[in-house]
Amino acid sequence: MENHKKPAKDTIGFIVLGISSLFWLIFRSGKKPSRLQYPCQKIAASNSAVFLAWLTSVFSGHWLYKKTKQHLTLTRVGLAAAIVLLVFSGIKTYKVVKSKYFWQHEVIGQSSSRVVAVHDNRSVGSGGVYYTQVNQGYVDSMVANGILALAGESTVGGAWDRLFRNHNGAVGYQSGEKIAIKVNFNNAWQGDDSFNALPQAINSMINQLVSEIGVNPGDIYIYEVSRPILQYFRDRIDQGVNFVDSDNVNAFCGWDSNYVYFESDSNHSNCADAYRNVPYFITGRNSSCAHNIKYLINVPLMRAHGMAGVTFAFKNHYGSIPGGAVPEVAHKGIRIDNNRDDVGDYVFGCYDTAERGMPLIQLNSQPAFKDKSFLILGDGLFAHSYTNTAYPNSIPEILFFSQDIVAHDSVMWDYFNSHVNSVNDNSRNYIALAAQHGLGTYEHVGDPLVNDYSRIDFVYCNPDCPGISPAPTNTPAPTSMPTPNPISEIFKVLFNWGNNGGEVDFNSDGEVNSFDFSWVVR
Repeated sequence: MENHKKPAKDTIGFIVLGISSLFWLIFRSGKKPSRLQYPCQKIAASNSAVFLAWLTSVFSGHWLYKKTKQHLTLTRVGLAAAIVLLVFSGIKTYKVVKSKYFWQHEVIGQSSSRVVAVHDNRSVGSGGVYYTQVNQGYVDSMVANGILALAGESTVGGAWDRLFRNHNGAVGYQSGEKIAIKVNFNNAWQGDDSFNALPQAINSMINQLVSEIGVNPGDIYIYEVSRPILQYFRDRIDQGVNFVDSDNVNAFCGWDSNYVYFESDSNHSNCADAYRNVPYFITGRNSSCAHNIKYLINVPLMRAHGMAGVTFAFKNHYGSIPGGAVPEVAHKGIRIDNNRDDVGDYVFGCYDTAERGMPLIQLNSQPAFKDKSFLILGDGLFAHSYTNTAYPNSIPEILFFSQDIVAHDSVMWDYFNSHVNSVNDNSRNYIALAAQHGLGTYEHVGDPLVNDYSRIDFVYCNPDCPGISPAPTNTPAPTSMPTPNPISEIFKVLFNWGNNGGEVDFNSDGEVNSFDFSWVVR
């Protein structure tokens, strides 16, 4: 019996972990039940369940021992079962820690592009369908902060004017110029049971363009030409803008049936005939069309994808072309695995494994998209960790802003991988490939909120932004690569306990999130 009087280190650690998990779960989600969708809260819930199951087994075993004078066999069995469950529940924690510390820095591109991320944990409430949970007032502030930080200006109007001038070469917005906003209604046919575009950030952006720049609402086009735009979204847009979708695109000059954007040669002939149609109001190749746009704003959602791994700004333009052909060739060309069983000879569409993701680059390289792309506003108020077709299961409460689509997807990928769900590294290949084709700046780090970028000028606002200077100009390529230093970060926690009103920012990244909890688990 002597061995049972003094608990072993592992048992003490297990008890501390269980109590910490339970406290974290009650304190965080008790105040805001919607936080149960956060990765850190899911981990805490798993660990709490294991701890409570173990605790129950201990008391049950002790009671049975006293009753039957038997050895503590039942207690040991309960502990063993609890440890097995803990191992499985800890797999997700391992993935989070792995994505943070075990990564290799990658850079492609000679220019320095700014990406702004704005986080506000007040932007999403609870109750009702996901798109009704968003607080428009807080999102208004997030969009204003994002635009100000992206442009490096002190007024919203001045910031928008600078962004137009950055795009045009010192020329501001001219009255009557058309602006198209690409939203994502890929799951429109599933209605409220799935995850589609949110109106709030788009509403904020449109209201600023109208009030600060003087854009006529009638010169703004919200579009998704491969799907219908659902009524809940239309009803929540304040201004009288145009909606262009699969039901009425022909009323806006129809399709440019000769606009081929895939390479046509002997090695890629399957792609050349895949699709030829892009709406005339986007291509601008119909001089009689009254709707030809000059500026394109891309508003992707933040979701995983069953074939591509993730679906962000690049893939959002699959909704800019007819829906019928997209699943056939284009999706074969962006798969991240090597499974030929369900796609026959063209496992990567028309491209070999070295060029996976090439359909995304071909599409986004065309003048209709590349030359008109004015702004990317990545909507991460909600997210989905493992699919693109289901109801959102994560609430990051974050928005991303950039005028560089490659830099945008680089940062969104790093954030998704480190804060939403660890994904296959192959799923970022298309971003590096896009940089190699001159579409922007690619860079990969472990966690954007902890590890510094060297080529991407990353600005994080939570929700307020630090003092921001104007966006940088091109600078030489880096000569050294930064490396993560997890040891110094771990010791920071000794000085941070209790300094944030009970919400402990263990790793000093400016917010309480899954990595603060993952420190407790280590």
